[in-house]
Amino acid sequence: MNAAVRSAPASFAQRQFWLLDRLTGGHPVYNAPRRYHLTGPLDVPVLERALEEIARRHETLRTRLPERKGEPIQEILPASSLHIPVVDLTAQGDATRDRLAAFERAESRRAFDLATEPPWRASLARLGPTEHVLFLTFHHVVFDGWSRLVLEKELAALYKAFVSGEPWPLGDLPVQYADYAAWEYERLSGDLLERLLAYWQEQLSELPFVELPTDRQRPPRASFDGARHQFEVPVKLAHRVRSFAASQKATPFMTLMALFQALVSRLTGLDDVPVGCPTSGRTMPGTEALIGCFINPVVVRGDLSGNPTFKELLGRTRQRTIQALSHAELRFELLVLKLRPERVQGVNPLFQVLFQLRTFPRTPMEMLPGLTVESGFVDTGGATVDQAWSLNTYGDCFAAEVDYDTALFDESTVRR
Repeated sequence: MNAAVRSAPASFAQRQFWLLDRLTGGHPVYNAPRRYHLTGPLDVPVLERALEEIARRHETLRTRLPERKGEPIQEILPASSLHIPVVDLTAQGDATRDRLAAFERAESRRAFDLATEPPWRASLARLGPTEHVLFLTFHHVVFDGWSRLVLEKELAALYKAFVSGEPWPLGDLPVQYADYAAWEYERLSGDLLERLLAYWQEQLSELPFVELPTDRQRPPRASFDGARHQFEVPVKLAHRVRSFAASQKATPFMTLMALFQALVSRLTGLDDVPVGCPTSGRTMPGTEALIGCFINPVVVRGDLSGNPTFKELLGRTRQRTIQALSHAELRFELLVLKLRPERVQGVNPLFQVLFQLRTFPRTPMEMLPGLTVESGFVDTGGATVDQAWSLNTYGDCFAAEVDYDTALFDESTVRR
């Protein structure tokens, strides 16, 4: 092994995604691709330099996960130069759009070999002298939603500084992901681990299975094939949600979670509705500046027993959400390992539906004057749970996304 390669224990999240990657047989369901439409005089060497510098700063982007004695370990590679492959579509004429879509699909759905290569890649499509599309694809083993904000902030700052000859725009990172993994193993032990386990063992006892009404029977083996349905929540309705939440001393998330639990209860007939809720998982100081996989889901059980009014349901959901988030430090991967719930082939343990509320800026990322950037979601064609509902706040609006398992649901059913 090269002396410059360093080894470190894999975090709980990395261990989980490493295992899931194997179980899915290389399905791109855990790829996290983004598309950036660049209009203006793009300096490709400067773009390469900026991304190269981000990979130098963040060790996760230089980390592979080989197996040692049946377990993954982190192998952190030395920093190296970056060359972004460019496909030229300028002469494609009317076929440009189709060629671009095919290129995007191939890039986003190409599997990573976690054991031998860093789990991210960049590619560029040239549509004209001043029009390009940048594709960045990451594996979730090193990337989450918070990481995207870190990436875009640093990419914008570095590109602008390198083009303009401005001083270095970024401070030193206080910690690296390997530091977090070591801290995590040390912290989740002893009395704290026992206290967290005791809470979740009580909260998750006799957990019901949420079986939404499907268009087809659940197959014996999961395909992990999925699609996404999107819709906008009207601004006036979003304002009413926020106003009602404030009147009940609740957050918009708690209010929307209670609404979602009520919907699932109506669809399933359950009065006990467990819902997965992702948390940032960045409890170690300094990790808010890192690119890495920290996201940690918790289970919030909706209590609809006794036919409560919505205000009563919201009060219950508010209390249970606060309790769940106050015990969110226990990693989901460790919780499953310790609780050993009954596993159903192809079904996520502990919850089958997921709900989250995220806040993102909607304005396009600006790299430098004269170059505008519009970012967009890229569909990997995958689904990790039966249905995952995400409400993204952009200013006053809620933009909703429903990722669903296409082996179970038709698009028309999800839309309805």
